[in-house]
Amino acid sequence: MNSKYEIDEHAVMTILYGSIQKLCNDRTYYYEGVSKDYSYFTDDGKVAIMKFMETVAPMILEVEKKKIDDHAKAQTMEQLQKVDIKEADPF
Repeated sequence: MNSKYEIDEHAVMTILYGSIQKLCNDRTYYYEGVSKDYSYFTDDGKVAIMKFMETVAPMILEVEKKKIDDHAKAQTMEQLQKVDIKEADPF
């Protein structure tokens, strides 16, 4: 995602929960029967879920890559702080 806004794990979780909740509350996408055994996504719901996941998957990967990058940077800085740098004698 090339955006001036960074998305974090909490934002992705909020998007996932809110979007799935909206789909579940719409009978076009989700049929809620008398129990969970009789509830299911309709064909339109299955299509909507797939389209949604295709949109959200890159966000999830972006968050994971940022976490890995941040961890690598933190480790590098930690290691650099341990290095004892001695200035060379100019004479």
